[in-house]
Amino acid sequence: MHMYVMLGLFKGERFEYARALVDAGISASFVIDTIAEALKCSEELDRHFNIYIPRVGSVKIDRICVIDKAIIDSSLVELKTVFNVIQSNALKPLHCEAILGRDVHIWWGLV
Repeated sequence: MHMYVMLGLFKGERFEYARALVDAGISASFVIDTIAEALKCSEELDRHFNIYIPRVGSVKIDRICVIDKAIIDSSLVELKTVFNVIQSNALKPLHCEAILGRDVHIWWGLV
């Protein structure tokens, strides 16, 4: 099962929001490159790897974004969290700017 939520992301004094798909069936979490760049949290990886996202396909990951805290469903989550950075156009079929996958479900204790 999946649903959409508004997600607020904080990095230092910077704040951005995204429409996020919450889906524990997707193994990893993602944020689009424009949000990562606005937060100034984009970090290059030593090498790239591919991850499969249902209804999107295989995507190349070569950057991550570490946020300090987030707001989801009016709740503040004060845990540093890593998101894979993905190209903006890759998530267009899902109509969102971020995905909260199984890793974040476990880390944030989402029910």
